[in-house]
Amino acid sequence: MSAASALAGHSSVGANGLLGIGAIVIDNVALEAGVIVGGGGVVTRAAATGEKLVGVPARHTPARRRFGPTPRDD
Repeated sequence: MSAASALAGHSSVGANGLLGIGAIVIDNVALEAGVIVGGGGVVTRAAATGEKLVGVPARHTPARRRFGPTPRDD
């Protein structure tokens, strides 16, 4: 949990989950292991393992697609 993040009521965050600065998880929402919530996100629904959520209300962000080689491809 980062600064100013909040878990309401009976909500829960699984192992290795991360709540960004100012993220809010409303009551009775379960986030599974490895879920990442971006700063300022408001989570209103449960999230599956490894999902990345951003926005208000927080929504799943698809994996970024990379095109062509980059300097990191060593």
